[in-house]
Amino acid sequence: FPEWRNDLLVSAIASGQLRRLRTTSDGRVIEDEILFQDQGRLRDVHSGRDGELYVLTSEGRVLRVDPVE
Repeated sequence: FPEWRNDLLVSAIASGQLRRLRTTSDGRVIEDEILFQDQGRLRDVHSGRDGELYVLTSEGRVLRVDPVE
C-alpha cells in the first residue's frame, strides 16, 4: 500500500488488534490507528510477494488486508 510506506503494522495477541502506526521521516509515531480487531489472537503480519498484507491468527487462519478506498 503506497500510502502506508514507512508506517509500522503491529499485531497484538492479547487484544486481537492490528494497528497501523504512522511515522515521520525521523521515526516518530504521529498517529495510531486500529485497522481491525476481534479477529482472534493475531500472531504475525507479513507482506506477500503480491504486495498484499497477510495476518496469521493463533487459530491458524490467514487474513488478507485490503485497504478501504
